[in-house]
Amino acid sequence: MPINTGRFLLLTAGLVGLLSACGGGAPKQSLTLTLEGKPLRFDKHLGANDPPSEPTVHFVSVGGHLDDDPSSPGFMFQLVAPEVKPGTYRSGVDQLYASYYVQTPSGTTTYTGDAMDGASFVMTVTAMDADGVQGTFSGRLRLTGGGEQGPFLQVEDGRFSARYNGH
Repeated sequence: MPINTGRFLLLTAGLVGLLSACGGGAPKQSLTLTLEGKPLRFDKHLGANDPPSEPTVHFVSVGGHLDDDPSSPGFMFQLVAPEVKPGTYRSGVDQLYASYYVQTPSGTTTYTGDAMDGASFVMTVTAMDADGVQGTFSGRLRLTGGGEQGPFLQVEDGRFSARYNGH
């Protein structure tokens, strides 16, 4: 029985379109931000915490590096709460902590957003599911040990999409 080529191609194109529109899995992982006006991507070694072991999510941890080298500069944040769900969280009000770190031959230089000495950090969880978490963030990070006078780094336009470990 001969196959009608036009009908076959149309059916194949429709099936491919349907399959690519459905499911598709978790979105691509990313951790991007603007640090002191410079856009950066911390997409290497990017990950989130282990999947929640119970229905209520109590914490979210996300972190990544600039390069494949694990000693390259990194950025991470962690939120701990009685129940983490989509919404906005602030350091000083919620248990939220952020860190930008650079390893050097003489040690690690760390800037933190923890609501102490003029630092601050805000994170909004925009989506959560069984595979991971997505959201936005911004803040003012203070050099560890720098006190109220800083120096400070400004983080803007932060966005993340990270799958839980093992997903």
